[in-house]
Amino acid sequence: MTSDQFSLRGKQRVLFVISRFLDGGIDTVLLELLNNLLRNSPHVHCMLVIANKMAGKEVFFDKLPPEVEVHYLVDERWLQWYKVRKLEGRRNRVLSLLDEMFLNPIRQHLLKRRFRRLQQEVDVVIDIDSRAHSIIDWTQLTLNIAYFHFSFQHMLDAHPHYMRRVAKGLKNYDYVVSISKEMAEEGARLFPWLQDKLVTIYNGVRKDHLLLRADEVVSHPLWYRLSRQGFILAVERLEESQKDITSLIEAYALLSARSAQLPYLVVLGEGHDRDLLQTLINQRGMSQRIFLLGFTENPYPWMKHAQMMVHSSKFEGLPTVLIEGLMLGKLIVSTDCPTGPREILANGKAGVLVPVGDVEALAQAMQDILTDVALQERLRASISYQVDVFRPQKNIVKLLDILGEN
Repeated sequence: MTSDQFSLRGKQRVLFVISRFLDGGIDTVLLELLNNLLRNSPHVHCMLVIANKMAGKEVFFDKLPPEVEVHYLVDERWLQWYKVRKLEGRRNRVLSLLDEMFLNPIRQHLLKRRFRRLQQEVDVVIDIDSRAHSIIDWTQLTLNIAYFHFSFQHMLDAHPHYMRRVAKGLKNYDYVVSISKEMAEEGARLFPWLQDKLVTIYNGVRKDHLLLRADEVVSHPLWYRLSRQGFILAVERLEESQKDITSLIEAYALLSARSAQLPYLVVLGEGHDRDLLQTLINQRGMSQRIFLLGFTENPYPWMKHAQMMVHSSKFEGLPTVLIEGLMLGKLIVSTDCPTGPREILANGKAGVLVPVGDVEALAQAMQDILTDVALQERLRASISYQVDVFRPQKNIVKLLDILGEN
C-alpha cells in the first residue's frame, strides 16, 4: 500500500496498539519509537491504544509524549481484577478458571468492538507486541504493521501452539518488523509465508537523552555505599521463564569464593520470581553482597557508575539494555542467547558472550573483564562503532519509508 492510498486529512494518523503498558523492554521500545517518529516526521499524528488497563502498574505512562492520544479498550476494574492479581504473582487456579470462563469472553468482545471503532479513524495500525491480530478488521483499508520482539525459534520450541497461532495471525499484516537480522532469518525459515513481509528495524536509542538521565541524582539509601565501593549491574525483569538471574547468582557466588575483592552485584528489576531469587541468594550466603533493588524508572545513573554490566537471559529479541550499556561505554558480559546479544555485541568484539546456563563460563567472563586490562581495551575499541549502528536516525527512516513519509 502506498502513501497515495492513505486519507491523510492533513496528517497521517498512526495507531499504535499494545496489549498492556507495563515496565518491560517492549514498553521502553514503544516509548522510544513514539518519540523518534514524532521527532522525525511532522506529518504524523500518533494514537496509542492500550488493550488492558493495569491499574497502578503503568510506570512509564508519564513518559509518553504529550501529543500522543491515548485510549484504553478495557479499563473496567471488575474485568481486570484477576489480571492485575496475576501480575502481582497472586495466582489461584480456581480464580483463573473462572476468569477464563466468564470474564475473558466479555473482554474479547469489548476489545474487538472498541478497537474496530478506533480503526475507522486511522490510516496505519502498528501492533507493537503482535497480539492484536484477533481484533483487527482486515477488511478496512489501513496499513497494518506488526512488531515481533522475540526469537521465533525459541518461542516455537517453548510455546508451539501459541507461536503457530501467532504466526498465522502475522500472515495478515502488510509488514512484520523483526528487531534483529537473526530473528528475521529465523522467521523466514520457520514460517515461509512471512518471508516477503519481514523487515528488520533496530530499536533506536537516543544517546544525548541517555547521557542526561545518567547524570540525575539517585536517592536510594544504598547508593552512596555501592557507588563508592563498586558494583556489577544487571537490569532485568525477575522472570525466570525468559531471564536467567539464577545462573548469574550462582556465577557470582562461585566468583566470590575465588576473590575477596569482588564488587557487589546489583539487580534492577521486578517480577514474580523475586522471592525465589532472594531465597537462592540467602542460601548461597550472598545477602550482603547481592542486592535485588526492584524496579527503578531511571536505571541510567546505576549503569553509568557500574564497573561492568551483565545480561543473563535464555532468549531475547534485541535487548535494549545492552544497546544502552554500549552508549554509556560499559564493559558487558552477556549470554549468547537467541536473538540479539551477538548482533549487538558484534559477535563478541564489543562484549563477552557466554553460553546460556553455563555458570562457570559466566563467572570466568566476569572475572576476565574485571582483571584483564588488554581485554578491556579491545572491547572499548569496538564500542564506539557499535553505538552508531543503533542511533535512532539510522533506523527510524526505515519505518518512515514503510509509512510513505520519505
